[in-house]
Amino acid sequence: MRLAVDWFVDLENAIHRQLVHHSTTLLRVSVGAVFFGFGLLKYFPGTSPAEDLTLKTTELLTFGLVPGSVALVGVATLECFIGLCLLTGRLMRLAIWLLVLQLVGILSPVVLLPERLFGGPGYAPTLEGQYVLKDIILATAAMVIAAVSFRGGRIVRDEP
Repeated sequence: MRLAVDWFVDLENAIHRQLVHHSTTLLRVSVGAVFFGFGLLKYFPGTSPAEDLTLKTTELLTFGLVPGSVALVGVATLECFIGLCLLTGRLMRLAIWLLVLQLVGILSPVVLLPERLFGGPGYAPTLEGQYVLKDIILATAAMVIAAVSFRGGRIVRDEP
């Protein structure tokens, strides 16, 4: 029985070593792919499920000074740029600061348009609300990416 426990602990340690070594890179690449993909959709009218919400939010944030088509291309370009930076691991400091700016925009409908996000039965999240709420995960993933991107931060493993 002791051999089975030792084998399991060895397996667990091997998996943990790989997670420590690769997890933040995989997180960075996956968040980059999400940003690039959703940004790309915004270049093609009618393809992004968040297009109308993006237009309305941008209109409110810019007090109507930025035309909707310009705002949509701007948001699409910002998201694609952030995505490409995260995918390639280049210009990470700039990407993280732009991501902070983008996340303020992404999460602002919670304050600016709560009726659109929570207009389901019993204030349940609408599809747009679910779309915005999933961005909380992106925000926390961005915190991890930022923690390991700035000033040589890294996840370390204490060897048993």
